[in-house]
Amino acid sequence: NLVFGPAEEGVRGEVGDAEQALEGARDIMAEWVSESERSRSAMRRLFRHEGMIVSRVVKGKEREGPAILSIYRKPRSMRK
Repeated sequence: NLVFGPAEEGVRGEVGDAEQALEGARDIMAEWVSESERSRSAMRRLFRHEGMIVSRVVKGKEREGPAILSIYRKPRSMRK
């Protein structure tokens, strides 16, 4: 596995498994981004230029809004 393989290699000490290692890494990255104005600006710019909004109809709700189903079927770019 491309993700768990490297994570499993780094498991030691208090980290029990690859999932915990990846969760810890995500927490560290989230904290780093939240504390850095430069990284927040870069992420906003990335999302604004490359981001996509994707929505799906909740299973069982298809009949409640057939007129707007086309909205749910097509991803939309974040670009203005």
